[in-house]
Amino acid sequence: MDVKGNSNSSSSTTQSDEEMMGDLRRGPWTVEEDFKLINYIATHGEGRWNSLARCA
Repeated sequence: MDVKGNSNSSSSTTQSDEEMMGDLRRGPWTVEEDFKLINYIATHGEGRWNSLARCA
């Protein structure tokens, strides 16, 4: 099925994802990162990942 206007949407999304991944560090979290996450969850509750991402 061909949808007008969406031919480039997946390629632009992929490009944006790749640009964002450039600063991504893989591997174990630091003690500081663990502490920040624990404090965020204690303050805002579990399951608020979208909010966490906006605050990061």
